[in-house]
Amino acid sequence: MATTRRVKAPAASIYNSKDEADKAIARIADLQRQYATITGVAEKRISKITEDARVRVSPINAEINEIVTQLSLYAEYHRSDLTNGNKTKTVKFAHGTFQWRFTPLAITIKGADDVLKRLKTLGLVQFIRTKETIDKDAMARDRALAETVEGVTSGRQEEFVITPSDTHLEIPTKLKTRR
Repeated sequence: MATTRRVKAPAASIYNSKDEADKAIARIADLQRQYATITGVAEKRISKITEDARVRVSPINAEINEIVTQLSLYAEYHRSDLTNGNKTKTVKFAHGTFQWRFTPLAITIKGADDVLKRLKTLGLVQFIRTKETIDKDAMARDRALAETVEGVTSGRQEEFVITPSDTHLEIPTKLKTRR
């Protein structure tokens, strides 16, 4: 059996003074600016490509919509002939099909509060959904009592955050969990 060799990772350099730490933060700001420049250029290119494509496909979509409208009118006018007296709902052509079908049933409710009251008044509770959820906000307000319940714990993590003043972009690093 072959043995696994362990390779030590090189030790990270440690800043030894406030001046070195300040220079490191300045370097982060410089890198963030470079990052923002690169991603900004990419986003501009993507935006330009998207706009060019939108302009080029606009007449194509218009033509498709016009053809669909005309085919729809033709199909409705000749529906009985096409469906053999409404015996079929699908008509096959060499290059595709026409099809008539129902969409899934959709229930629309206007004035949900009033409808809910009416359902309760009429005793139609089978149409009322009751959803129970755990109130984590209440548990946070009374942590000691909440943690007496098996399966409930609470905690928070300490973060170390670096925010270069030039970019104001925070870089959080999770340190450890605190109870």
